[in-house]
Amino acid sequence: MVARLVLLAMTGGVVVSGAALENGNFEQNHEGDPAGWKVLGPGVSVKPAAGTVWNRGQMVFNSGAYKRVRIWLGMEGGAGSVWFDNVRMEESEFSTQIIANPSFEEGESDVIKGWMQEPANGSSRDTTRWERFPGQAEGKGASARVTSPDGTRSRIGQDVRIHGRNEPNREFVLSFDWRAEAPDAHLVTEVYGIEADGQVGPLLPVTPLEARFPQEKFGKNILSLSLGAPGETGVSQPLELSADERKLPWRVSVLVRVAKLNKGSVVLSVQTGAEAGSEARTEISRAGDVWQEVS
Repeated sequence: MVARLVLLAMTGGVVVSGAALENGNFEQNHEGDPAGWKVLGPGVSVKPAAGTVWNRGQMVFNSGAYKRVRIWLGMEGGAGSVWFDNVRMEESEFSTQIIANPSFEEGESDVIKGWMQEPANGSSRDTTRWERFPGQAEGKGASARVTSPDGTRSRIGQDVRIHGRNEPNREFVLSFDWRAEAPDAHLVTEVYGIEADGQVGPLLPVTPLEARFPQEKFGKNILSLSLGAPGETGVSQPLELSADERKLPWRVSVLVRVAKLNKGSVVLSVQTGAEAGSEARTEISRAGDVWQEVS
């Protein structure tokens, strides 16, 4: 079973340095296929990136003199929903702070145990759309869905007691998986200090960690390749290079996430001639929930 991307390139976008690659972000033609690409088999479809791409958010903050902080995750500025999962707060791999119900597995009906909700009806624990990526079994977990019908702020939060060494100004990374079904919404990540008397203190500065593959690298669509039986599928595109261009080195890169793979591999293949040995191949033979760049 082989899913193939051939350049003669499932992806969030294909880039060829300097070359006029057509439709590297997979806009659709009238038939629903990626314009400019030859479809090589079944199970090739174009899907909107919003709502299908899970991202890993990572924010850094300094706890100052506070021994307890309040974290908030949410959205504002766009109608729709943002999903959250797998929340962590850690100083290092040896100092993970205790967050109640970090993967939203606990709760009755749509109530999220251990989390505050503002407004009270603006979020829910939901198992109906739990699939973390296409092909993963449903019904084995949950995510938190934060919804705003009109763009006003909606968020979930909880107080986290800081454990470990008794020192001020410790730096922590607040990380979480998120997926937006509201393309115009802004992600809200806030951390407040909690005073000794339980009162909410000032907003602490929060700085994003640079994502390895920031959302801006994705276009409006992603290309999905799937096979229900052994076989081969994919897309390909020829590139015409001038005589001078053929003397230059070229780099082909693609963002790939292999959601499920029983057998076989996902292949990025570049063929520069008809003779044997003219094909360069990069193969991925293991599934995972992370977008990776293949070059």
